[in-house]
Amino acid sequence: KQGLIEFAETERWGESLEEGISRVVGLNLSERLDTLSYSVFPHRRKPGCRFDLGLTFSRFERIAPGKVLIEVLCDLYHDNKLVSQVRFQKKLGFHDPSQTLDAGLQVLALSQCLSDLSAFLVLEMEANGEKGSP
Repeated sequence: KQGLIEFAETERWGESLEEGISRVVGLNLSERLDTLSYSVFPHRRKPGCRFDLGLTFSRFERIAPGKVLIEVLCDLYHDNKLVSQVRFQKKLGFHDPSQTLDAGLQVLALSQCLSDLSAFLVLEMEANGEKGSP
């Protein structure tokens, strides 16, 4: 409709994009840190967690046919004190043989970017304290 802007990308599979990203990053960190002791927004923080993460996404999108981009500002807190603030950026190309802008391939590429973000966050946590619960 003319004069109407819709943000269809913010709601997927019955959850907001924010909650979906939080859930995926939380699961990735849980696997990489080999722990089930973690909390993901909007749920309450579990006792015994050593770090809090604040992630601010400036880009999480397809930037060209066969390319996605993720840009994130990562805040790492320990005992409610900011111990690290770093930027993560990843540009990822993927093969779309028919040039159809296949949404499934795009989702897989964005998922890979979230996996790479999680690996980066684990390294950042290890650099700022002992390996443990996120």
